[in-house]
Amino acid sequence: MAISPDPGWLARSALFGGLSENSCCQFAQRMLCIELKPGDVLYQEGDSASSLFVLAEGKLEICKQHNGRQVVMGELKAGEFFGDMSFIDMQPRSMTVRASERAVAWQLDYSVLRDVYASELKCYTLVVMNIAREMSRRLRRADRARVIDRMSAQLFERATGARRAFGDVISRIGLRSIGSPAASNPYSLNRSRAANS
Repeated sequence: MAISPDPGWLARSALFGGLSENSCCQFAQRMLCIELKPGDVLYQEGDSASSLFVLAEGKLEICKQHNGRQVVMGELKAGEFFGDMSFIDMQPRSMTVRASERAVAWQLDYSVLRDVYASELKCYTLVVMNIAREMSRRLRRADRARVIDRMSAQLFERATGARRAFGDVISRIGLRSIGSPAASNPYSLNRSRAANS
């Protein structure tokens, strides 16, 4: 495995999009390679945070603790970056990230970004803008998922209500049919017609 990521590959990633090759070279020299086997945990929900990551190979699961168990919330694929939320809000990790298959990630310490802020403000601004764009995309996806969930719930309620109403109608018709003399004796209707003729 290379001791640093390919600067050209970094330039094509969402985190470093728009940066010059020279700027990507500087970032590449200060990134650490993390290799993960299936089931390995990169970080846990609640951990203190000091770095973000770019996934180079494999797949990672994003998990959230719920009712005493870990629920898989999503999946990260090669080229995606993550761990950036704590860089923005300075809070502990909000999710657990673990490998669902063999994976390789490049780790970038937040301290590197702070150094870039002091030395090359334009470069720092581009990276922060890239983080903000990705956060916006994630929020849009979450909003769409919420809308779909809400619509599904409403459709389910309507279908359940319609089924209940249909069942009530069938039940009433069935009760009337059972309770009517004509239904219990099909010849009674013919006799009453004959008597009236």
